This record gives sequence, C-alpha cells and structure tokens, in this order.
Amino acid sequence: FYTKSSYQRDGDGSRIPFQPETLKGAKTLSDMIDADTGEVVVESGKKLNPRLLRQLTEKGLKALKATNDDIYGNYLAEDIVNAATGEIYLEAGDEIDEKTLPIILSAGFDEIPVLGIDHINVGAYIRNTLSADKNENRQDALFDIYRVMRPGEPPTMESAEAMFNSLFF
Repeated sequence: FYTKSSYQRDGDGSRIPFQPETLKGAKTLSDMIDADTGEVVVESGKKLNPRLLRQLTEKGLKALKATNDDIYGNYLAEDIVNAATGEIYLEAGDEIDEKTLPIILSAGFDEIPVLGIDHINVGAYIRNTLSADKNENRQDALFDIYRVMRPGEPPTMESAEAMFNSLFF
C-alpha cells in the first residue's frame, strides 16, 4: 500500500535518499543538507516547487542528512527482529518516537525501513486502520462480523463463513 524508504545511520546522524517526487509542494521545517558534502542545499521555511527539485536533481543530490527529530513520526515498514533469538523488538507499522528509536539503535540496526507516509501527499489511513484492528487472525475477524450482523446467535466457523460469503459472493 505504501512505498518504502530507509534511514541509514551515518555517524551521529542519519541519511535518507533524496526522493523529489515525495517532496513536491512541501515546505522545509529545517535546512536540507546534502549528506555527502554537508552543504545546505535548501534553507528552512522554503517551499519545494518542481523547479527547485529539478535543479537539486541536476546538481546530483543523492541523499539528505537527517537528525533523530526527522525520524520521529515515521512508521516502521518492517518488523525489527533480533536475528539470533527471533525476539521482535518492534512491529511493522509502529510509530518511531523518543522511546522506540533508542530500542532500534541499541539493538544495532544501522538501517531503519520506514513507510512512505508524508501526511501531505500520502496519508496514514490504511496504517491507522490496520493498527486499530485488533483481530489477530481470519477466524476472529469473521466472528466479529457475524456478531454484528446476527447478535445473540453464537458463531461457529461454518456459519460465520457462510454468512460472510453470502454477503459478497
């Protein structure tokens, strides 16, 4: 449903690939800094119009420097899992904030995969719906639908499936 990009740890900060198509129409909240040269390429408060983004692309801008504040508010695109033990530190869709970022960094992850949600062009609607849905499997979801459609009747897997299929097929 969403594109994916990754913040990569780079010394004391991070870097993210420059993706002009996702920045079109946005206004910079802080200076945009070239991750390779350290040069300020766009000053804070400036609107990113197509002409400016094309100029940055032509100059060869590949990646932007990012601080921890830039990472906060993004959503994980993948589970953060300890490869040795299988322990899940954080799940896909979890929001990165002041509590979760130290968990990721202390676990030794140098790359943080995030969903391509910018709240300007792409909203978090599907992610929010999935996080609000507390059903863990298909059976729980069918039973919830059955209870709403036929309150008072105890659901069985067969009756719930038959009722659901009759709604759509």
